[in-house]
Amino acid sequence: MIEVKLRKWLVVMLSVMLVVLAACSNSNPSGGNEGGGDKEGGADLGKEVTLKIMLPGDRPQDLDKIVAAAEQKMKEDGLNYKLNFVFVPWADLASKTQVTLTSGEEIDMIYDAPWLHINQMTSEGYYTDLTDLIKEHGQNILNAGSELIFEANKFNGKMTAIPLGSKNGHANSIIIRKDIREELGLEEVKTHEQFIEFLRAVKEKKPEIIPYSAWGVSPDLSYAGIRIENDYEAGFRVTPAFNRNFTLYLKGNDPTVYNLFDEMDPTIWSYIELTRSMYQEGLINPDIMSSPDSKVMLKSGEIASMTYTDFSMQQNTLRELQANVPGADLEIFELYKFEKNANTSDYKQNDYLAIPKASKNPVDAIKFLNWAHEQDNYNLISFGIEGEHWEAVGDTQYKPLKDSYPWFGWSFLWAPKYHKFSAEFSPEDLAKNEFYYTAENFEKDVLTGFTFDTSPIANEIAQFNSIDAKYYPLIMNGVVDPAEAWDKYKKEGEAVVKKIQNELQGQIQTFLDGQK
Repeated sequence: MIEVKLRKWLVVMLSVMLVVLAACSNSNPSGGNEGGGDKEGGADLGKEVTLKIMLPGDRPQDLDKIVAAAEQKMKEDGLNYKLNFVFVPWADLASKTQVTLTSGEEIDMIYDAPWLHINQMTSEGYYTDLTDLIKEHGQNILNAGSELIFEANKFNGKMTAIPLGSKNGHANSIIIRKDIREELGLEEVKTHEQFIEFLRAVKEKKPEIIPYSAWGVSPDLSYAGIRIENDYEAGFRVTPAFNRNFTLYLKGNDPTVYNLFDEMDPTIWSYIELTRSMYQEGLINPDIMSSPDSKVMLKSGEIASMTYTDFSMQQNTLRELQANVPGADLEIFELYKFEKNANTSDYKQNDYLAIPKASKNPVDAIKFLNWAHEQDNYNLISFGIEGEHWEAVGDTQYKPLKDSYPWFGWSFLWAPKYHKFSAEFSPEDLAKNEFYYTAENFEKDVLTGFTFDTSPIANEIAQFNSIDAKYYPLIMNGVVDPAEAWDKYKKEGEAVVKKIQNELQGQIQTFLDGQK
């Protein structure tokens, strides 16, 4: 009898041990719950999780190779993630991303910006609050940037998007064909008067080349736009309501919202009229509203100058130009003033990565980004395979070895702690970038930390956007008679803009009262 009981006991114990062993063998090696990809779980090497990432621009040629290497590296580190990058052409970016978000399409990470619709999308609740997720799963993300930048880039007190970089303001400049300038016997361009002289000389002596083209139809990158934005004497600034439109504007470090429909500022109008006269004179691309990307035209040798959004020459742009036009060269006409406290900054970034609420994988998205915020992993995704796409130059620079994987981290992965500048940058370029990325060089904006909640006037914002698209880009690019077009623009938009102005000014006052 004892022997029978002993055998039964042994059978029971063996069964228990088998159950325990089976449970251990099925545990999640990455520390998340089984079935990674749900809202509580992490990745399970037994179950693959695909993260869909929507970004602007063109797909890098060697991206698939980098993705394969990153996915293999993640598996070695216990993360079973597949990366599905979806790229949206610039011309379709605003409409495509808005439809994606409002339709509830399952996207795990998406690019957004103040000039796109991040204020609207955060106000209307389309983005996940990342505050707790990053604290729990994203310490590397927090450690890679400054606390000031993270705090200043919260929306309504919540971290609903990860700020990319730590830049301050707009890096506007004009890129010029240096070889053409020298051929025409002109001095280096350092003033707007010299720039217009250059354009007239190109039109007269190089009629086969378009003298100047803005970068796309965006009004802030038109000639009028960059003149307004870089007028240090007047101190014009866009408002949180219209990031690329000066119909409502700020002046200096003052919280008062001005309205051009109430009173046209003579300096702003002078830049609009100047741009119109340049267009009529044939100095500006006549097909600016329908031409392909001006950077493509620059590389092909079709234009002699264009608006640029950087301080430093992108050497791959120069190489592509020289492949099409042997002997060509480029230089920068700098508009930015590199003097301490000459520029005001609210430390808001131009670029963000957000996780839509429609994502089924927010924890996995943060875990992936946390993994990417390690130096070796950051290097792989940002610059490619070391030895094939790039090589290190000291601790803070890298040398690109081929152009098949240009850096696109500005729209996705841009951490100041890990970022490397190209070794092709001159010492002057490096000094400019160091200045630009150092918060202490800027006067702190009185509106630092303010978020404009657009939800009370969502209908007015939508109505204004349609009115704006009909008139403002045409006016700013000089392709229509400004007085006639402005009258129509004002007639249709005045009432709507006044409601937006009042709401914005009221929220600003509430914010300032709370600061006291």
